[in-house]
Amino acid sequence: MRLLRCYVENFGGISDFEYDFSKNLNIINEENGWGKTTFAVFIKSMFYGMETSTKRKIDENERKKYTPWNGQRFGGNIEFEVNGNEYRVERYFGKRDRDDYFALINLKTNLESDDFTENLGEEIFKIDKEAFERSIYIPQQKISVETNDSLSAKLTNIMESDYDINRFENAIARLDDASKVFKKKKGDKGRLFDLEEEVKFTKRELEDCKSYEKSYEELEEMVKKQSKARENLSGILEKIEDNIKNVASFAENNAKKAYYDQLCTEFIEKDKLLQEAEDFFKNGTPEISEVISYEEKAKQLASYRIALMQSVVSNDERNEYEDLKNVFSNGIPEDSKFLECEAAIDRISKLDGDIKAHSLTTEEEREYNSLNYIFAREGDFQRVIDDNTDKYKRYVDIGAEIERENSSLIGLESWRDNNAKDEERAIPITRLEIYIALTGVIAMIIGIILMASKSPKAGSIFIGISISALSALVLVYTRRRWVSPELEELIAKNEEDILNTRRNINNLEIEKKTISNELSDFADKFQESTKMNYMMGSLSSISSKYDNYLNVANKKRFNDSKLTGLLGEFEKNVNIVEGLIDKYADKIGYVKDENEGYIRKDVINNSDTKKIDNKFGKKYNLWKNNKDSIKDMKWRDVLRVIKDKKDRFVKLNNRVDEYERNYNLMNSLEPEIGLFVRKYFDNINPNAYEDYLTTIKNKLNDMKKVETDHHTLYEKLNKFKQENDMDKLMANPDNFASMEELQAERNRILAQMNQVRDDYDILKNRYNEYGDIVAKRPELETQLERAKNNLSEAEHKYDILIKTKSFLEKAKEEFSARYLTGLNNGFVKYVKILSGEFPEGDMTKQCLKSASLDTSLNVHIKAYGTTKSVEYLSTGSRDLLGICSRLALVDAMYEGEKPFIILDDPFVNLDEEKILNALIFLEQISSDYQIIYFACHPSRVV
Repeated sequence: MRLLRCYVENFGGISDFEYDFSKNLNIINEENGWGKTTFAVFIKSMFYGMETSTKRKIDENERKKYTPWNGQRFGGNIEFEVNGNEYRVERYFGKRDRDDYFALINLKTNLESDDFTENLGEEIFKIDKEAFERSIYIPQQKISVETNDSLSAKLTNIMESDYDINRFENAIARLDDASKVFKKKKGDKGRLFDLEEEVKFTKRELEDCKSYEKSYEELEEMVKKQSKARENLSGILEKIEDNIKNVASFAENNAKKAYYDQLCTEFIEKDKLLQEAEDFFKNGTPEISEVISYEEKAKQLASYRIALMQSVVSNDERNEYEDLKNVFSNGIPEDSKFLECEAAIDRISKLDGDIKAHSLTTEEEREYNSLNYIFAREGDFQRVIDDNTDKYKRYVDIGAEIERENSSLIGLESWRDNNAKDEERAIPITRLEIYIALTGVIAMIIGIILMASKSPKAGSIFIGISISALSALVLVYTRRRWVSPELEELIAKNEEDILNTRRNINNLEIEKKTISNELSDFADKFQESTKMNYMMGSLSSISSKYDNYLNVANKKRFNDSKLTGLLGEFEKNVNIVEGLIDKYADKIGYVKDENEGYIRKDVINNSDTKKIDNKFGKKYNLWKNNKDSIKDMKWRDVLRVIKDKKDRFVKLNNRVDEYERNYNLMNSLEPEIGLFVRKYFDNINPNAYEDYLTTIKNKLNDMKKVETDHHTLYEKLNKFKQENDMDKLMANPDNFASMEELQAERNRILAQMNQVRDDYDILKNRYNEYGDIVAKRPELETQLERAKNNLSEAEHKYDILIKTKSFLEKAKEEFSARYLTGLNNGFVKYVKILSGEFPEGDMTKQCLKSASLDTSLNVHIKAYGTTKSVEYLSTGSRDLLGICSRLALVDAMYEGEKPFIILDDPFVNLDEEKILNALIFLEQISSDYQIIYFACHPSRVV
């Protein structure tokens, strides 16, 4: 897995920033404050997003800390390769995570992909954000490794899903939370305490309930007695009310008589008012709608008079109106035309900036020409860089291979020397020795034959010759030690292997020297270091120069293609602006000068003014030739004058039209209203028509009301006479008993009834309360039994939680040891690589060699027979060990496709000698991992 390129639109203090990543070592060397940590956090956020936090401290709230300083859109994109596919992730962040935007694009199809979700980092790296920060992301002041369950799960390949309920820390936390629900560590709190209290409380309630049962029965009898007393008092009160009604009938007759007299008085008054109204409308009674209609007309007449006074046009305004009428004789421009011109001017200004932006600066031109001279003749230069990178890797591999071959040669020569001391090498049998042996055998055979043929003397001679020959051979071989054929074959094979090994070493030395010369020549050609220890940095620098060349070349090609369209758009917008201005410029006193733009005729010498036939003028041509910013043509000033004159003309035109319209309307309404008002008034004031009409309307409304009231009173009098016996009503009634005595007796009975009712209510309420308490007994008995069962069940669950937590913690210790061996092997490997760069006897080298990891990934060192914490070491040594443990952790986590690693200036605490060794170490690991290395000082740059 590797990063390809990224674009930071806005993130913290970084804005509009692009970066192309190389596949090995990426060095970002910028001064403090540039935004190196911000860039590193941007890369992390593209994969893991940003959490929403309510914390006020900036350092504890990443979303708040890296919100863009310029207030623009927050985010960007990054392109990467994983599993053979290339993608682009786009993320933009809002104030909260629900406002965030996420998109994943497949770069082969340029379509959105659902290969991964918003949990991109967890799905690719198989670890959560916190584990990412503890492994792949190595910040400046937090290099040491701290484990969490996500790392442990990744190391032991037990990651099952994003929501892994088997995570140890989560499980322990949940067990702690669950046990705290039952019983707090401090104080009498928790479910167990609550259930115990519930049992005690329920027992007390049940005992109280039993004590109320006897009192409940006594209250029932008392309620019955009070109810009977209430019934007796109600009967007495009913008789008193009947007597009061009889006494009240006398008062009723008096009230009716008074009511009749009042109706008669009101009827006479209304009859008089009705006669007065009829006298006012002697010339005819109008409808109310007609009066209202004339009222509206009178209001219109008054408004026309006011409007006529307000719309009076002076002689100067009349003259100004005629002048403006001449200016706009060919038509009045719409407001949309002015808006279109304003937009065109804004567009011209933007196009001016865009054209400048798409033109190479002098420095860029110089850089392009310089780099083009170097790279244009190289053809596919990226392939050249890759070939030389492969050569450097081959150079490193040859060194290792020579070291292995030398070790093998030492072993072969040692074996040969050891066998040469123990055994003499066998000498091959010569032809002479074969002849001597055959002669001895033949002489022996002839001697035996001669002795058998009765020639013993001759036979003994031949036998003597035979014995002498054979004795000589025996004497020779007795001086040699016997060598087995198998050993002799091994010795011969060893000699052949020694010869082949030396030949191979010689060939490798030649190849290494050839590669070294070729790489040195290549680096020297680009004025880079020719030392092989720094060759990887030289190749990286050359690659960066080539990337810069490609960027400038691409920009030049892109700009050349863009400029044609931009210039055409520029011309189109100038036509829009000057097309409107030229239509009115001469009539409003403006002329166009080739140097000053549009200027007034009355402030220039006409002999010095040159009109421009070409609408773009020299300024546009000068702009095209010099690519300089276009001068102010004073378009907005002239447009503002045209717009002001147009607005003034429209305003004056409206006032002239308004004056004539109001004059005509006023003359058409006044005679009609005056004719209607004179029917009811003799001498009238034409300016008071509204008052006259209001009086007529009020008189008409009063008459209508009087007519209605007069008719209503007439109907009431007739109805009263029909419903009542008038003779009896006017007669004097008999005397009745005293109303005061009856009312006093009624009040006494009512007081007794209220007292009985209050006593009854008190007893009834208490009776109901006791009844409710007594009725709770079965429920309380059931509740007590349920509370006891819940308490027993809770005690059982609490015991299970405590035991489960204990078993999990024990299992965690055994589980953690499973991946320690692999981590330690990787840790030792990186420690050996790093310590190999230090001289023998160096204290840092000794500490590195004795370092080891525990199950929590803590580093320990051995000194003088005891194990010490790394806290005893210097900050620089602790940082080096932290780097080794981090890399060992990443090795163990990713056996297949390797991730990128972010290093945010981790060597800040090292001295110059250790920094040099650390940077060489960094070059070596970049062959296995894509490294993004941030530094703020040239001394810490590879």
